[in-house]
Amino acid sequence: ELATVIQFLKTWFETEHIDRGLLVKEWAKGNRVSAIQRTESGANAGGGNKTDRNPDYEHTLDTLDVEIAMATLPMDFNIYELPGSVYRRAKEIVKKKESPFKEWSAALRATPGILDYSRAAIFALIRSAHPEFYHYPGRLQGY
Repeated sequence: ELATVIQFLKTWFETEHIDRGLLVKEWAKGNRVSAIQRTESGANAGGGNKTDRNPDYEHTLDTLDVEIAMATLPMDFNIYELPGSVYRRAKEIVKKKESPFKEWSAALRATPGILDYSRAAIFALIRSAHPEFYHYPGRLQGY
C-alpha cells in the first residue's frame, strides 16, 4: 500500500498541472499510468482504456509505432503471439522510418485517443486501407 501511494505521489508531482485531474481519474479506475501522453497537437493520446493487449503492457506512442510497422508487413501472423522475426523486422522499419510506416505513424500519432484503440483495430485500419493511401497524408487523416 505505502509503495503504491509513494508511486502515485511521485507521478503526480512529475505530471503537469493541467493533466493531474486525468491522472487521478486513471489511478482511481485502477490504471496505474505513469504519465498522461499527448499527441503533437497537445490532445490526450489516451492509453487508459483496457484493450486487447496484455494488462501489464505499457502502451505508448513508441510501442504504437512498432504495431504500425508490423501492420504494414505483407505476411499473415498471429498479432497476439508475435514471431521474433516479425518483431525484429518491425523494429528495423521504425528505426529506418521506411514507407508506408512513416506516413501511417505520422497520421496515427496525431490522432487524439489513439492509444485507446486495440491492436486488432490498428491492424484492421492499416491493412484494409487502399495500398496507395499513404502517398496522400490528407487521405490518411480522413480515413
